[in-house]
Amino acid sequence: MRALVVNTLATTIFLAMFGMMKALENAIERVKLLPEERQAYAAHVLEQIAADNGTPFQVPAGHRVAILEGLAQAERREFASEDAVNAILRKPWA
Repeated sequence: MRALVVNTLATTIFLAMFGMMKALENAIERVKLLPEERQAYAAHVLEQIAADNGTPFQVPAGHRVAILEGLAQAERREFASEDAVNAILRKPWA
């Protein structure tokens, strides 16, 4: 029974890792289609994540202001309309 549990756990971990690897591969393929400047930014972010030494990811100072503003808007229950969200999601990245 113990071997079955270990084998099932190993299979679950493998499938989860495979799914994550596939998701990363898909994301990289999409990044390759972006303009060079956006690709460079994505590479910079991935380098920061890959250099992880056990410390939390540090949000760049320039982004922190926007994040804090978004959190403040959420606390005030000020959310974008469905139409505004859909318009942004349909906008091309390039």
